[in-house]
Order: sequence, then C-alpha cells, then structure tokens
Amino acid sequence: MKKRIGLALSGGGMRAAVFHLGVLKALAKHKMLAQVSHISTVSGASICMGLIYGCNRNCWPNDDVFLTSVLPKIKAMITQKDIQWNAILRLIVEPYYWDKKVNLLANVMEKRWKVSGCLQDIFVYPKWTINTTAYETGKDFRMDTTQMGSLQSGYVVKPHFMLTHAMAASAGFPVFIGPYKLKTKDYHWIDDHANPIIPQDQILHLWDGGVYDNMGLDPLFHIDEHPGLSDDIDYLIISNASGNIEHQSRHMSFSIQNLKRLLDINMDQVESLKSRSVMNYFQMYHRGLYIKINAHVDEILDHCQLTQNQKDELLVSALNDQDVKKVADYKTTLTRVKPEDFDMIAKHGETLTECLLRCFA
Repeated sequence: MKKRIGLALSGGGMRAAVFHLGVLKALAKHKMLAQVSHISTVSGASICMGLIYGCNRNCWPNDDVFLTSVLPKIKAMITQKDIQWNAILRLIVEPYYWDKKVNLLANVMEKRWKVSGCLQDIFVYPKWTINTTAYETGKDFRMDTTQMGSLQSGYVVKPHFMLTHAMAASAGFPVFIGPYKLKTKDYHWIDDHANPIIPQDQILHLWDGGVYDNMGLDPLFHIDEHPGLSDDIDYLIISNASGNIEHQSRHMSFSIQNLKRLLDINMDQVESLKSRSVMNYFQMYHRGLYIKINAHVDEILDHCQLTQNQKDELLVSALNDQDVKKVADYKTTLTRVKPEDFDMIAKHGETLTECLLRCFA
C-alpha cells in the first residue's frame, strides 16, 4: 500500500533550501514524490518549495521532471543569482524600502528568480502549508492555496496573496529582514465556524515561521498528551537543516548579534523538545523518518540490518566528518551558493535520505 507522505521541511536559509533539494532528489529516485500529500515549510524551505513550483508551472513535479528539469533549473538560479546582495544594493538606492525589507526581498525573488503568481495559482494537491509567525498572536500564521490565517486571528478563504510575498514573509528573520506587514482591511475574514469577523489588529506583523516552529511540524504532527500524525498523512518525513548552536562570546556593548543569539537559543530549545516527542513516536510506531543535517551516515548504519556490502555502497557516497561539519555550519543567509557548496550540501541530504530509506522505511 502506498503511503500518504507528509514532508516537514525546516528553515535555515539557503543551506536548508539546498539540503531539502538533496532529500527530495533521493525521494524522487525512489519514485516517492507522487506519494507526498502535504508539505509544511519554514523560511529557507518555503523558498525551496516556491522555486520548485515556480520552475514547474505551479504544479508539484513528478519524479522524472524533478530530476531532469526542476532540480537543474533551481541549481542554476541559486548558484548564479544572488537575491540578498541584490536586495541590499536596491535598499541603498531606494531607502523607501528600509522598513519594508521583506517586501523588497519578495520583489527581488520575482525579478531575479522569475517566481510569479499567487497562492491561489498553486495546485491544491499536495497541500503546501507555508508557516509564518504572527507577532500579535504569538502563534503560527499559516498560508496555503485554500486559506491563510490562524485560530487567533481568523482566516481568509482563497487568499489573493503573491507567492513571493508568502515566501519572503516565511523567511523574514527578526532583526535582519523584519516583518511582513499584512493589512487586515484588505481581506474578508472569518472565524473557525465560517462566521464573518473584523480582525482585532489593523496590521499583522508576520515574522519568520522558524521563530514559532523551525521544523514546520505543527501542521503535520500533534504534540500533546496523545502525539500523532495529522489526518491527511500516514507517514512523516522531517528534513531538519537547522544550524548548530556553537560557543559564542557575548559582545560587550549593545549588539544585534546578542539579540540574534538569544533568539537562536530559544529556537534551539523548542526544536529539541519537539524532536524528542516526534522521535519517540517514530520509534514506537515506525511511521516516519527524521533527517538531521549534522547526522553521519556511518552512525546511522551502526543501527540497521543491512549487509556489509550494502553498507559499503552507502559509505562510498557519504561525506567525510569534516565535510559534514562544513555543511552543518554553513552560514544561514540568502546569498548565492557556490556550485561546489551546492553539490556538497545537496549530496549530504540525498545520501542521508537514501541511507535512512534503506535502513528504516
């Protein structure tokens, strides 16, 4: 019986986008993309998914199209066209965007990467949930082709909302990029019973979805007294490309880096708690895979029942320890990725996924 697969793809800038592409490459080689029924993305993963849809006429690609057409196109975009520095240069020339940097980022994505259309243009299957964090409610604010909103703020049905704006809002990391300002009066809102409502806030400030849940887990996995998968999936694959928390000395004076450090610590703790819950569920019911960017193939192989020849085959394609660390420590930015770095990060995602599929799927 074919699985209904949910994909939870984490944030982490271009490092995450490229790593997830490697994960999807392995799934495509196993002819599994057609089994994906729900994708939940945050930040860099939202950029990755937006590029996939942008390169395939707003449709989810089949395995062959992804491998032969979509993936090469995205690699060319990510390795040849820089959106971060282009946005910075435009900000200098057009200071009007200083408090609208996330809008500027969206405009650059549209012009440099040719991503166009709105959420309504995305095919409804598989479902793609784009996660942001609403400052006013302190909760996850989700967007998809059928609706956007949250229980606390209300919902907009079939939102006419630009795809690049949704991608940029999901990637609007606090301090550096800033929030997307959603004017609530521009839309018709309803509550969870479909009754018309007037939102409490005239403007909702939407931050990076990773502030609330950097793995994009909540739409796919319920973490409560009875943990379990959402009703539209029966198998969950988590691709976690979150950065490592390394030792860092505090700046003695006021510094943006100090604020970012505190946010990183908080996000890391939330991730750790959710990871434990979902891993316990996987071990108990064998209904998912957890792919972490700092994992090593040889350590995974120590816990599976493959023959030595099968293990050797996987080890040949695996990165060495030094390169795994280099990938896991790759900077969390939206700058252009060098072709050799793209290949290394994507290869690591592909190899880890291939190893886990053979061992545990």
